[in-house]
Amino acid sequence: MKAKKSKKVERQWSFEYKFSSILAVVAFLFVSMTGVVVMTRAARDDIKASFDYELRTAVETVSSGVDALYDQSQSGEISYELAYDLAVDLVDNASWNDGRRGFWAMTYEGTLLAKVDSNDFSQQVGDSVYDWQDADGLYVEREFIAAAKGGGGYVNFRMDSDGTHNSFVGYALPTKFDFLIDATYDMNYFNDNWGDYTNPAATRVIVANALGVAVVAVGFLVGRSLCKARFT
Repeated sequence: MKAKKSKKVERQWSFEYKFSSILAVVAFLFVSMTGVVVMTRAARDDIKASFDYELRTAVETVSSGVDALYDQSQSGEISYELAYDLAVDLVDNASWNDGRRGFWAMTYEGTLLAKVDSNDFSQQVGDSVYDWQDADGLYVEREFIAAAKGGGGYVNFRMDSDGTHNSFVGYALPTKFDFLIDATYDMNYFNDNWGDYTNPAATRVIVANALGVAVVAVGFLVGRSLCKARFT
């Protein structure tokens, strides 16, 4: 009788131990996959914030150069007319994001003074863009003008291009001259390339998986201890 009972207990112990092990594995998979999703999203948000910071810093740098030319004109080093022309040229020739992005200069009445060469924007230097609207009917340049008048700020807008909706993020700043500076990047570029910057994401995924392994280990130990305590 004891032998039969012992075998029965062993089978029950084995079943419950295996069951607890399966639960541990399921817990590991859940924690691991959840960790990958959550941490990757967090990393993407971090990188998006870095893109926004790079955009703002680039506009601030060019704006400082333009303001320096204005100061030279006020101190008599160069004429105002020359300083103005040099400032517009500076904006026209400047770039950021490793040379992949340029800048715009626009009067507060909405006349373009310098622009980025882009197939997405048909407007040319000298054109008025004050009434230009995006795919959602937003008066984009008015938003840039308002942002600059407020001391600087971001503008989000959308454009239809080749049958797709492209979302853009822009940043505008005032200058000491009678024009503002802005620059933009498109979210399609960000979505296609943010993975190139995901070292933080890789680190977080590793941490998430390490936590999952720890859950499995704890699950096995706890399950084994509980089963042993019950059947011994």
